[in-house]
Amino acid sequence: MTFRVLTFVTELKQYDAMRGSFVAAGFGDGACVYAMVDNTCGNTGDPYSAVNEVLDDMTEPYLIVVHQDVLLDRCAGRDDLLERLRELDHGHPGWAVAGTAGMSFDQQAVVSVHDPWALPLWPGPWPVEVQTLDEHFLVIRAAARARFSPELSGFHWYATDLCLRARRLGERAYVIDFPLTHLSRGTPSDDYHRVRRMLQQCHGPHYRFGVVVASTGVRVVLSRLRWLRSVTDHPRVLDVLTAGGSTRFARLLRRPYGVAAGHGDRQA
Repeated sequence: MTFRVLTFVTELKQYDAMRGSFVAAGFGDGACVYAMVDNTCGNTGDPYSAVNEVLDDMTEPYLIVVHQDVLLDRCAGRDDLLERLRELDHGHPGWAVAGTAGMSFDQQAVVSVHDPWALPLWPGPWPVEVQTLDEHFLVIRAAARARFSPELSGFHWYATDLCLRARRLGERAYVIDFPLTHLSRGTPSDDYHRVRRMLQQCHGPHYRFGVVVASTGVRVVLSRLRWLRSVTDHPRVLDVLTAGGSTRFARLLRRPYGVAAGHGDRQA
């Protein structure tokens, strides 16, 4: 077995369609193991806790964490994904996680996914190192050291959390050329903002001052200074501070708290 495929399920019909598209694309029972967290009658598990447990117990080299509303219907299948991962293994052996949508370090959306946002597909070259990934489709290398923050909970920001943790460990995140369909635009909720603040509290102590940009374009200030996180929690204040581009703002980072500033930074 090469893959384990994990999905958090609230709609069984969507999950069946997703799994059927995977099987048709070469991810049959002989090629991977399917696992689901059944949240159809209420939340019994979230990615921050469940994924870490799966990674620690699995024997397959790759874990796919995929939303129930994803379809492999774009002529890309198991062999194509294996080839993309071989390219990462050979050219970028420090990779920890890959996906099909993310935000580059120069604030460009890098996507190979077809979804209701209809962003322009990235023309290449591939793969692209990114600061954050979207959660709809993640491939995590089991041998990587990065894991989700156990002190966080919920169903938002977990890809950003993993990317930040990986970077501090000297590992990297990439968007790969693996076209698929995501049926949803995403549904931000009150919990979205709760988890964002938890993310800032969790990662802030590792940074003096900086901005990480999520795959959706939402900017998050990371700082060990609580007052700064509070002030910049207001979007208009953050717009003023980042005038001219959040990349320029991110240059204010200092090592060892500058690991999120750009692909050239590293933890001291």
